[in-house]
Amino acid sequence: GSLFSEEGSLALIGTQVENKGKLVAKAGSVSLISGELVTLDFTGEGLMQFSVEGSLKDTVVKQAGVLAGSFVEIKTAAARKALSDLVFLEGVEEGEVFVEENGRVKLVPTSYIMASEAQIQSGSLEIRGLMDLSNERGIGGELKLLGRSIDIEGALIDASGYAGGGKILVGGAYQGKEGTPWASSVTMDSTSLIEASCSGQGDGGLVVLWSKDMTRFEGLIETRGGNLGGSGGLVETSSQGALLCETGLVVTQAPLGAYGNWLLDPIEINVILAAPRARKAEVLLTDAPLAIATAQRLQANAM
Repeated sequence: GSLFSEEGSLALIGTQVENKGKLVAKAGSVSLISGELVTLDFTGEGLMQFSVEGSLKDTVVKQAGVLAGSFVEIKTAAARKALSDLVFLEGVEEGEVFVEENGRVKLVPTSYIMASEAQIQSGSLEIRGLMDLSNERGIGGELKLLGRSIDIEGALIDASGYAGGGKILVGGAYQGKEGTPWASSVTMDSTSLIEASCSGQGDGGLVVLWSKDMTRFEGLIETRGGNLGGSGGLVETSSQGALLCETGLVVTQAPLGAYGNWLLDPIEINVILAAPRARKAEVLLTDAPLAIATAQRLQANAM
């Protein structure tokens, strides 16, 4: 079935939520919410905000259809705890980490989400299908994927824009800051693409894969600068624990500007280049112990 709203918002709320149809709110928000207790609040702009609570461990959202709106949100109850209550990490801002898997969000291959801004939050995230946050006239949209365990497999996430690339945060914010809850593990497989490039005039965007324990990056991330001017964007694939990268590829080229940066900031890093795939980015390595097995030398501004 289909639900349409010209000016208002749409929401499916329950302990278990599944969408196989089409939900479209042209000027409002579209939400799939699962939890034991859900508090609904309407903002002055006609959008909806949700507070999700409870300890149900079988809260599930399955997205197999179409969601389209100015803002798209998928959320289940997910327990969080202050980082300072769990472990002391010198030099790290106080924030939160997910400590329980109280719910699951599953985006299957048929899932299609179109929005200017989207946020998906749960204990466990399985991301498949297409997420379109692109902007043909302005700057690309913003996406947050937040949860204890985040698995991106066979997904296309596009936040490109004519005036600049968008912002995509997976498992945490840049360098784990901004108070964004951390994931325990983040995986992006070799069949997935994240795009936050500029198609016109402007800079590439920001893409972050961040975790507390393990980040595995095997896909393709592009934050290219604009064809008419602008520099490449910023990509971070980091973890407070281990970073694994065997087939991962980052492209931050800019035809008329400077290359962007690729930041790798784990405690331990294992980079294996089985084939001579170019890293077209300025590579910024921290003081982490580094093990590299490669058929070619990993270097800055790889061509």
